[in-house]
Amino acid sequence: MMIIVYKSNTGYTEQYAKLLSEQLGLPCYKLGSVPECHKGREVIFLGWLFAGNIVGYKAAAKKYALRCVCGVGMGPPTPEMAPGLREKMGVPASVPVFYLQGGFDINKLKGPMKLIMKVKCKEIASRLNVRAELSPEIQTAVNVYAEGIRDANALLRELTDYYSSREEPVLLVFFGDHLPYLGDNRQGYVELGLPAGDASGAEDPFAAYTAPFLIWCNEAGAELLDFDSAIEALDLPGDGRISACYLGAAVLELTGRGEVSPWFAFLNELRRELPVIHNGAYLDADGQLSFELDAKQAELVSKMRCWTYYKLKYGTVQ
Repeated sequence: MMIIVYKSNTGYTEQYAKLLSEQLGLPCYKLGSVPECHKGREVIFLGWLFAGNIVGYKAAAKKYALRCVCGVGMGPPTPEMAPGLREKMGVPASVPVFYLQGGFDINKLKGPMKLIMKVKCKEIASRLNVRAELSPEIQTAVNVYAEGIRDANALLRELTDYYSSREEPVLLVFFGDHLPYLGDNRQGYVELGLPAGDASGAEDPFAAYTAPFLIWCNEAGAELLDFDSAIEALDLPGDGRISACYLGAAVLELTGRGEVSPWFAFLNELRRELPVIHNGAYLDADGQLSFELDAKQAELVSKMRCWTYYKLKYGTVQ
């Protein structure tokens, strides 16, 4: 008997899979939770789309005889979607490919993915809300930055395409170390009405110093790490915002190496207590902004600064 297998992120693909299950009278399972007795069985597979890839397809294709493949994305269907997915994923010509429009629920996203989508939503909202024309200087700066984004996106796509085809597990971390220059005195941010334009930092003292990061892994890595569960276990804040000093330690913990040294173990401990530390301002685990620390927090921050100093000076500290 044929079965239905799906890989969902925020629930839309799961809803399609269960609806199909009811209509066809076929068992339905989440990828990774399929009983071993079904290995090699004929399968209708549904997966959510990320960066043009049907997530979970390659893992499902290795274990089952796929008879139909459906990609679920946020955009409306177009005639090019299904053929494009077939070519991108290498689906055999004998296997039908379909595209279904879903959506996303930002409240169900976790970690970096939630942060990325929040940033994108804010960008879209800001574009919709801006009515005045930008000054010529700022328009030029924005155009140059947009070209950089385009080129970086293309290069990142090449990188992820390459490692998607590899059998060994691979994890990539991609991040920006600062916001783009958009004119003197943050003029571009002022004209765009973005929080980073507020030099006083009254609304958000971290806005001018916040840049997104992306953590990506190929299918082999996702299977090895149980990626969704591993991300959840990091206990990232709801908005995904952490200080850059924690990123390396968080990645080590994500890959099961959080205890590789006392230093990184300590950083992950501090990250859970104070996810953001910047220039005398702090965000605690509940997202509360403060400019003063309690005794425990002050001791942890002092320890981090001393430890950092000695690691920079001596390289290793026992």
